[in-house]
Parts: sequence; structure tokens; C-alpha cells
Amino acid sequence: MSKKSFFLKVFGAAVLVLVGLLLGLGIQERLCYNKFQDGFLALRAPLGEEPSSGLASVMIDADKDILAFPGIKIEANDTVFSALERLAEIQPEKVKIESQDYGDMGVLVTAINGVKGGPDNKYWQYWVNNEYGQVAADKQAVRAGDVIMWKFTG
Repeated sequence: MSKKSFFLKVFGAAVLVLVGLLLGLGIQERLCYNKFQDGFLALRAPLGEEPSSGLASVMIDADKDILAFPGIKIEANDTVFSALERLAEIQPEKVKIESQDYGDMGVLVTAINGVKGGPDNKYWQYWVNNEYGQVAADKQAVRAGDVIMWKFTG
């Protein structure tokens, strides 16, 4: 084998590895695998870009299984609670919610799909983009591209 042939093979292999790496990074940035359902969920836009679709994702974890709902429409002034209400309206066979309004303190989600808070000091809590909610669900604003996780935990 000549030096030129060897060099071309090594150079070609390096180019293929580099192209594969760049393509893999691009796909990873746009998609996140959801191990609880087959396929991929588009959860966020590429870095530096604002999502233009006006959609968010909602996940509900009640310890037994996780329900995932990508593509929930987000409108101006939406909150974590209003997004959950909209989900319950468009998927009534899969999501049923109960809540208690405490006036100025805000709305507390008391049950999702019949799983009620209180026993064993477990309650419904939410995270937005992996950040624990610090205010009532109706006080936390959401925007397109957000990932909302509801979890029944103590």
C-alpha cells in the first residue's frame, strides 16, 4: 500500500468521524429520548434560538408510570396550572385534575387521575425545566419550549 493511499484512507476515516460527531451533536441538541414511550420528543430548540412553535411539554409522574404530552399549546400569560388545565381539556380520557383555590396564595393541585395528595405526606409538586416550583402553580409563568413535570412526592 502506498503512502498516498494510506493517507487518503486515514484522512477519509477522520472526516467521517468528524461529520458523524457534528451530526450527533446537532441531533442531541434538538431531541431528547423519552424512555417511557417509543420514539423521540422535541423538548427544546437549539441553543441560542427561541422556540417558535408556541408549544411546551407536560409530564406526569405518579410513581407507577410517567405520562408524556409533548406539544401543549402555550399562550400569552399561561401558567403551569393553566397548561395542566388545557391538557385536561384536550386529553380528558388521560388526565383528570382536582384543585383548591386559596385566593391570594394561589391554586393547589390536589389530585391528578384520582391520586390525591395528603396520605403519607405526599403531594403533587411541579418542576419547570428541572427547577422546582417556588410558587403556586397558577403563579408560575410558562413559555414555549418549557418542560413541565408534575410529580407525586413527599
